[in-house]
Amino acid sequence: MAKKQFSSSFQDIFSPTDSHLLKEEFIKSPEDNDDKIQRTTLLLSRQTYKTIKAIAYWERKQIKDIIEEALDIYLNSIDEKELEKAIIQFEADSVKSPAGRVLHQ
Repeated sequence: MAKKQFSSSFQDIFSPTDSHLLKEEFIKSPEDNDDKIQRTTLLLSRQTYKTIKAIAYWERKQIKDIIEEALDIYLNSIDEKELEKAIIQFEADSVKSPAGRVLHQ
């Protein structure tokens, strides 16, 4: 068995790269060609995740679809003017860095 040749050092494993810092990925939605999907990570309690997973299984849907439906219901319950104010304030408080990354104050 031949020895493997590694081009990077052990310390490189723990060094962040540009691709790992504030990475944003946009994917075209299959339902709407003009809408983009944002990839994100959610931290949920195990019980909440287990429940969402069970509902997705029971309804033969993907977990992301169950979460998106729940968020749609929540967002539709908020007064439209209040939601618009929140979005405007959020965008005003967000500052873009030279690399195009959004930084929040």
